[in-house]
Amino acid sequence: MQSDTAMAGSSSGGVISTYAMCRYPSIFTRVAALSNAYWLCQQEIETLLEESDLSDVKRFYFDVGTNEQTATFGSDVYLHSNRSVKELLDRTDVPHRFAIIEDAVHNEIAWRERFPAILRYLYEK
Repeated sequence: MQSDTAMAGSSSGGVISTYAMCRYPSIFTRVAALSNAYWLCQQEIETLLEESDLSDVKRFYFDVGTNEQTATFGSDVYLHSNRSVKELLDRTDVPHRFAIIEDAVHNEIAWRERFPAILRYLYEK
């Protein structure tokens, strides 16, 4: 029996949400990952995406802002890391949407502003 459970996270929570989708794709069929810190485990998450059977995934949304930064890493690291995952997913059948959000920063206010549109995408008919 296929589930229709969604999961969403931001930053390292986006990494965890992506991981959950890969490990349990028949449970977490609609996933959003905002401002992902994929750079924390770039090779591992890309390998997991490549090796996982994601045929049950209905929708995957992920994004990154152009002004993402933490105390140690700047927006260039975030952008490069997320673009790499996009290039990988573009070679699959996983229904996904990737967005680069102009001027978006790495905080809860920015994530809250775009979350309603993300939910609409995850559940649109």
